[in-house]
Amino acid sequence: PTPTPGACAIAPLSCRAAEKSSISIKGASGRESLTWKWLKGAQTEVADFGDPAFGATDYALCFYSGLDLIAAMRVPAQGDCGGRPCWSAKSTGYKYLDAASNPDGVRQVRLKAGAEGKAKAIVKGRGSAIPLLPLSPAGLALPLTAQLQNSDGTCWSATYATARANDAEQFKASQ
Repeated sequence: PTPTPGACAIAPLSCRAAEKSSISIKGASGRESLTWKWLKGAQTEVADFGDPAFGATDYALCFYSGLDLIAAMRVPAQGDCGGRPCWSAKSTGYKYLDAASNPDGVRQVRLKAGAEGKAKAIVKGRGSAIPLLPLSPAGLALPLTAQLQNSDGTCWSATYATARANDAEQFKASQ
């Protein structure tokens, strides 16, 4: 399957893997937050990011429990965030900033190209608009896969087989 603009593929895609990654989800009412960091990743060129600032490359942070899509956070291309462009082009990639949080709760995305072990992708969200994963007293079913997919068909992925915290209030894991 391939991602559609602003949406996630039905099942996980074959993506660039991270050597190091972390995820933190907090679900306390009124204090919801999410931070996903894809670090020390596979070689990524600036062109691999498409053009979310001036083109039509949409993004989505997609969450899978096993092969099932369980949540998504969309980050559309271009857009206006508080009177300025949401996306800005940088020499090594792109940055998205929306202090008010977009409709899916995303506040910040940083995409940084680099050689093997130097590329990065970071997504941060906050607020009740975050489509929270189904946190429960029993925790999320593992493994959990997080993928940042773009509408050009490129993606970055991390899978978490164990968690440091996994209950009704939070999920924290790293690889």
